[in-house]
Amino acid sequence: MDTNSFLTVSQLSNELESSEVIIKFLVKRFKQLVPATSHQGQSLYHHDSIITLIFLLDEINRGVLPSTIEKNFKNKSTKVATHSESSVTKKNISFQERTVRALEKRAEAEEKQVLAMTNIVTAINQFKASFLNNSENQQNNRPYKSEEF
Repeated sequence: MDTNSFLTVSQLSNELESSEVIIKFLVKRFKQLVPATSHQGQSLYHHDSIITLIFLLDEINRGVLPSTIEKNFKNKSTKVATHSESSVTKKNISFQERTVRALEKRAEAEEKQVLAMTNIVTAINQFKASFLNNSENQQNNRPYKSEEF
């Protein structure tokens, strides 16, 4: 068996820049959409599975429930490219477009994360300054008690 056109879960994870856990979930949950070939005890997935997984990731990220995704496939309202239906050019363009969109979404999320962290640091610094000012004022307002001998 020529395994050059097949990928492991780890390789799919690297191609899609997603965690292996998510890919494992998708291939297990949608095994009828992402068929596997067993070779030497290891599940291998055809390179065209990347297109299907990108679609599934997009749907999941949009908040579509897995059961709804399955219903759409059963009703044939959604079509996923298969090895026999997709051309190499269409696959590459689609993959590149989805990759660009995914990278843009990731960049937006990272920008929001940086802004949130900046806001947290600012709030901590303001709290710290306020706390220091309050403790200094309390020490300055305490009457000095002298001990009598």
